[in-house]
Amino acid sequence: MAHLSRVIVLIDMDCFYCQVEEKLDPTMAGKPIAVVQYNPWRGGGIIAVNYPARDKGVTRHMRGDEAKRKCPNIVLARVPQVRGKADISKYREAGNKVAEVLQTFTNLLERASVDEAYLDITEAVEKRLNNESHNIDVDKLINTFVVGYADTKEFIRLANNNELFENNVKLAVGGLITEEIRAAVLEKTGYKCSAGVAHNKILAKLVCGLHKPNKQTILPHDSVSILYESLPVTKIKSLGGKFGKTLSEELNITFMSQLAHFSEKQLAQKFDDKTGRWLYNIARGIDNEPVTLRLISKSIGCCKQFPGRTALTATRDVKHWTSELASELSERLAKDQEENNRKGKQIVISFAQNDIHSSRTIPLNSYEQSKIAECALAVIDKFCQRSDGSYSINFLGMSVGNFQEINQKSSITKFFLNMSKKQKISDEKNIQDTESITAIPQKCSEAKEISALEEEPNNQTEDDASDLSIYSRTTEEMEMDSDDLIYYEDICPNSVSSEPIHCFTISSQSSEEMESSRRSSMQSFFAKYFGDKTNETQEEDQQGQTVTVRGPQPEEVSIYI
Repeated sequence: MAHLSRVIVLIDMDCFYCQVEEKLDPTMAGKPIAVVQYNPWRGGGIIAVNYPARDKGVTRHMRGDEAKRKCPNIVLARVPQVRGKADISKYREAGNKVAEVLQTFTNLLERASVDEAYLDITEAVEKRLNNESHNIDVDKLINTFVVGYADTKEFIRLANNNELFENNVKLAVGGLITEEIRAAVLEKTGYKCSAGVAHNKILAKLVCGLHKPNKQTILPHDSVSILYESLPVTKIKSLGGKFGKTLSEELNITFMSQLAHFSEKQLAQKFDDKTGRWLYNIARGIDNEPVTLRLISKSIGCCKQFPGRTALTATRDVKHWTSELASELSERLAKDQEENNRKGKQIVISFAQNDIHSSRTIPLNSYEQSKIAECALAVIDKFCQRSDGSYSINFLGMSVGNFQEINQKSSITKFFLNMSKKQKISDEKNIQDTESITAIPQKCSEAKEISALEEEPNNQTEDDASDLSIYSRTTEEMEMDSDDLIYYEDICPNSVSSEPIHCFTISSQSSEEMESSRRSSMQSFFAKYFGDKTNETQEEDQQGQTVTVRGPQPEEVSIYI
């Protein structure tokens, strides 16, 4: 069975932010640690807690003062503040070092977040099975647990002595390799991690957290039903939000084991063929989503929340925070371009008014801070500014995506290519002159449009810039699944609220979709697509809270906050 042939691992760094702080300050070793945001109110908001602190009752989202009362000797490490918001660059850099180690074991590495990564080690497992005997040293799996088995010895004994459990041998060898991976991460970076080993990404993710810290769990396919007995439906990826609730209500189920009672036909009738097939398979522990090579983020973004009385109302405040976010984004984009030789082509401007969240996606033509801020302000003014010039903004965010590799051709080569294109257009124009005078205006117009779209953004003249402004480009919806968003919690300064803000990673659209938009972009997207019509829908976030989304059609996109 093909779905049992793969060996997938999820590596999850244990209390990663706390580990990073402990490594930077060795005097913290062995002590209860919590990482708090920069907001001084009641000691700041806790975003990470190590296990000694958890043993004392300290949890995430507590305030620092409350943590001190529960654990007087706790060390509160504060996240640095830059431009009025949290700077998590040291955690990103630490995550990059871990990824470098993981990459030495397989080329199929997919970074899910700063502290998580999926690895497909199937090839390494098969290579080891071909070169060595099936006898597995149990002593090398002392930190390994197996779902549905009394101990690791029983699991390996049955796997070796029964051909029906051949795929379990692969998982056992995968467990050995995973122990080696975790040991290498610890040796080379100083950071401990836990892991889940299974035949697919969803199952590896589910079991990774069963035994922590610094341990790993294997899930054989014959034990999926045991895991599912008490596993809520909402714990499965893609079932944590509105669809998961709808599924539970429609089928009157709570646990994944109950979903297995429905046939594929029944599920397809309730939903659709594709969804029914996926639900039928996942209810049996089957999922074929590949581990996609991704060492770098699909998008780069930053954002800030302004809850309650801190809401932005004045123009100067909106401009200030738009500029601050644009400045951070510009720096990170420049660094990304240097390191990864790519450039983002789309920017998502997200905003919330009275907790109604919306976003707009527009082309990105420049990494300059002023240009990014200008684009963002244009969108914000269009959709957030009241008739009296005031605002009521609770959230601002910017995220750049749809990255494309930068063309390595030299500027001299580009010059001659452009000259060649212009000469070709000129020759075509001259031919048209001899045939029909009336064809000239149309041909010139087409040539001008092609030139404007293909020209490098940084080489625009003032005249060209007007043609490429956001007012003459179409916007596009960006498909966003709450499972694709990666949240970094952040507390706003000078706020009496303990609500976190969220920085996120968003999957970008394909280059084909972007190119299609660019080719049809010479009409005003605000006039053509937005107009004055609005719609209002209700979405549910992953916590089950209803978020009403109001905005122009058809570019409406929900942001889960």
